[in-house]
Amino acid sequence: MPAPSAALAVGAHPLSIEDVEQTARLSRVVELAESSHALMRMVAAEGPWSPRLVPIAKTQPLIAGYEDYYDWLRPKASQVDVWMTTYVHPLDGPQSIADWFAGSTLQPFLERLADDERCEFLARYRAGLKDAYPAQPDGRTLFAYPRLFIVAVKAA
Repeated sequence: MPAPSAALAVGAHPLSIEDVEQTARLSRVVELAESSHALMRMVAAEGPWSPRLVPIAKTQPLIAGYEDYYDWLRPKASQVDVWMTTYVHPLDGPQSIADWFAGSTLQPFLERLADDERCEFLARYRAGLKDAYPAQPDGRTLFAYPRLFIVAVKAA
């Protein structure tokens, strides 16, 4: 991944260590490689709505790897700490995962669909989630939610 010119691109918000008084702190969700997000893109590409939704799937923000963030920040920082944590949420089945993203990541897809298409899209998405996130013996579904954390101290 190429380095940004003067700023570290973080979604739509650039982070420039030059603009930081002393310490920059960043937390970023990194779920694009998770099944929940891969399924969104697959359902978008495989349905009758694909001409409208594939461009949306292609414009989902790319989250850099932790190595990239380290490499971008290190030349201007006296210290860079980078770590990842995966939170595991026990949810009430795949419907809960769909609900989790309905107001955020799914919105760009859903808002371009008519009501009947939206229902079909969500039905296909939920079916895929059921396969990708099997129920545990207690009936709950474990949903992994990885986050990247960075703390960079500006060099003197």
